[in-house]
Amino acid sequence: MGNLSRTLPEVRQSFVHAPLSDDLIIEKLQEQPGAITIVAIAPLNNLAAAEAKSPGILTLAREIVIMGGAFHVQGNISPYAEFNMAFNPQAAEGVFSSRCPNFSLSVLSGNITV
Repeated sequence: MGNLSRTLPEVRQSFVHAPLSDDLIIEKLQEQPGAITIVAIAPLNNLAAAEAKSPGILTLAREIVIMGGAFHVQGNISPYAEFNMAFNPQAAEGVFSSRCPNFSLSVLSGNITV
């Protein structure tokens, strides 16, 4: 990261006492329903865990934008699979099935980063 980590502020809490990512997602979405855009650039484990712990929580996001999948292109870990979806397909399914009529979910193929 070009020594970027040296410019970051000191960590205020220990890893042991840090909130779980799914709890933090739930908390923030409940605090600001309809105001948060989630941009997922990695496997969807944390989002799926939040949805499993609090069903329907992802529908409180303004939108979710996911970088993942391979559409009309070759995958990056096999001819058909892109890493963010293939790493945990059950998590991806959990996030995709959380949709409702007023919920915006966009998926951008992993090849957009090339």
